Amino acid sequence: LWKFLTFTQNIGLNSKDFGAFSHAWSLCVEEHFYFFIPVVLIILQYFKLTEKSLWLVLALFIVSFILRIYSYSHYYLPKEANEFASMYWFKYIYYPTYNRLDSLITGVTIAFVYQYYPGFWKRITRYGNYFFALSVLILTGAFILFRDQDSFGTTVFGFPVVALGYGFLVLGAVSPSSFLYKWNSKTTTFFATISYAIYLSHKGIIHLTTTYLTNSRVEGYLVLLICILTCTIGAVLLNQAIEKPFMRLRRKFIAVK
Repeated sequence: LWKFLTFTQNIGLNSKDFGAFSHAWSLCVEEHFYFFIPVVLIILQYFKLTEKSLWLVLALFIVSFILRIYSYSHYYLPKEANEFASMYWFKYIYYPTYNRLDSLITGVTIAFVYQYYPGFWKRITRYGNYFFALSVLILTGAFILFRDQDSFGTTVFGFPVVALGYGFLVLGAVSPSSFLYKWNSKTTTFFATISYAIYLSHKGIIHLTTTYLTNSRVEGYLVLLICILTCTIGAVLLNQAIEKPFMRLRRKFIAVK
């Protein structure tokens, strides 16, 4: 319980024996980000180092390589012959925050350029469709090159390559010149709105749905379709009952401040 309350479940998570709510490990990474990024920004602003913060980004990117190499060599390789070797790979490499800095750094870099370099941002966002095409090429290459997730190459280079691939996808999507930016779809807007609610609730809802269907004649792909439906309904209820009211409360609080 204390690991859930302190958002430290992702450190030393043994998914083989303690797999309940295992997907909550990524919530821990997010909370660590939300906690540390304001501290880092305050320090950078206090010492007037904002303009040099891209060097910090580069340093963290390099550090993430070093940490994964160390984790792979010292924690995973000694267990490679073990029957549950994959569990150790997840425990020591996949789950810990310090091994998952690549995606956070990529997102922060995009936001940093948007916020502090508007001229440069305006120039690069002219090429939104090219960024999208580049992201497809990078992610396709990652799928081909890093199919063995427990390998050294995937462990060390797979994470940053995938992060860059999705980074370019985000960059393309927010560029006014991109077809993604101009594409107004009610369907994708709907699922984007409830996507976080789906992420938070899907595992429990799938478990309840499949348990209820255990003694029925429903099986195969029909079970999958029913799970998709129940997850969507659950996410809509969560969005309407919790997300929207608290977003309205936040807007009122900010307006008062």
